Amino acid sequence: MIPRQQRTSADSRCMCCSAGVAETVRHALLECSCYADDRSEFLERVQAAYPAFEHASPDVKLKFLMADVTPKEVDNFLYRFLIHLFASRERRLASGLAGGRP
Repeated sequence: MIPRQQRTSADSRCMCCSAGVAETVRHALLECSCYADDRSEFLERVQAAYPAFEHASPDVKLKFLMADVTPKEVDNFLYRFLIHLFASRERRLASGLAGGRP
């Protein structure tokens, strides 16, 4: 882990995909191609509970998911997705499958 004061823009790139973009919460939850299958299942569940979510902008989706108070059904889906996402990320990085950095 690189201390915040010593990080460069290259250090903040997503290590799991080759998009060359910053590894942000928004990227991981809504954009990273490495998590597309898991994300699809997660978003289908959220959209089934809250149909308007499907047509919301990425910024609105992120605010909804990261809010201090989210519906319990969404919390459960989100927690499971995050656990799977981080485990998948660690496996990809450990196995050398990550496309972002050598």
